[in-house]
Amino acid sequence: PGAFAPPRRTLPASFPDLEGGTPVPDRCLWNSGPRERYLQADRRTHMEDAPSMNRMTRHLFLLAFLACLAEATFADTINVPDDHPTIQQAIDAASDGDVILVEAGLFVERLDPDGKEVTVRGTVDESGDPITIVDGDAGGSVIRIDSGEDWDTTIFENLVIRNGTGTIMSGQSRGGGIYVGSGGARFENCHVLDNEADKGGGLYCIGFTRCVDCTFTGNRCLWNFSFNGSAVMKGDAFGRLLLLEGCTVTGNYAPGPNTWAVFSFYSNTIGVSDSTICGNEALECNRCSGSTNYVSDDCPITCDPADLTISNNDSLAIDERGNRCECVADWGSCGS
Repeated sequence: PGAFAPPRRTLPASFPDLEGGTPVPDRCLWNSGPRERYLQADRRTHMEDAPSMNRMTRHLFLLAFLACLAEATFADTINVPDDHPTIQQAIDAASDGDVILVEAGLFVERLDPDGKEVTVRGTVDESGDPITIVDGDAGGSVIRIDSGEDWDTTIFENLVIRNGTGTIMSGQSRGGGIYVGSGGARFENCHVLDNEADKGGGLYCIGFTRCVDCTFTGNRCLWNFSFNGSAVMKGDAFGRLLLLEGCTVTGNYAPGPNTWAVFSFYSNTIGVSDSTICGNEALECNRCSGSTNYVSDDCPITCDPADLTISNNDSLAIDERGNRCECVADWGSCGS
């Protein structure tokens, strides 16, 4: 260096980054000059930006939390028939997250949530049996799920689902009581009774479906072939699951000896646990193995013959299926 070179100052070979990262080399810092001024300005910028970025991150998290809180806080409860005279009108008026409470009684209508994340909850009696009846009036599936719903957020509880005739698919009626297509849904403590369709008289599902503590009785499929279910049918859709948990499937009608009460095309698309499947016409279940299930032609409990007298078009008739778990009365079960 010549006579006019500025004096050096003694500094470490590097200084630590403010964020605790890789040290920044500083091999030729001078007391003054463009390079030192640039490095000093750069360090000041880091020091000024770091708190700003932290504040921005905190604000983003706060906004996300408030959005979730608002969604949970402002979910409404809609009462039927006080707020809306029908269940479907309440669904149409609902927003995601709303709960629809339905009084006991008869509602002659068919339901479609149309993709909404809602809970439809009926009323139960003192024994916990549903006493809110949804009657499809033989006009199609009583409940149709086919708009991308999810079984965690579209829920039906405490309903009697009866008198449905299915949704037409490829020229066949499917899912007399419940049809689950491209969406998914959960059913809890529902009684699916006296429905019929070509396939899956009580329930036909392609999408994700979960039934918990549900009863399937008096349902009928109309096509007599081995790939069919009089009460429940899981359609040919690989990778989508049907769960039956704590369910009773009994006293369902088949058109011939080769039809199952519960049928699934694949063993890994159906899960059955803690369920009783017995006393159905023809075959019981093709994919219901498991130590927690009772699957048999004969039910473990029989009904008193006097209880098997039912009303058929205002005429008394004797139900010939004397070894059922449950008896068919006006609706629902009369004991087990």
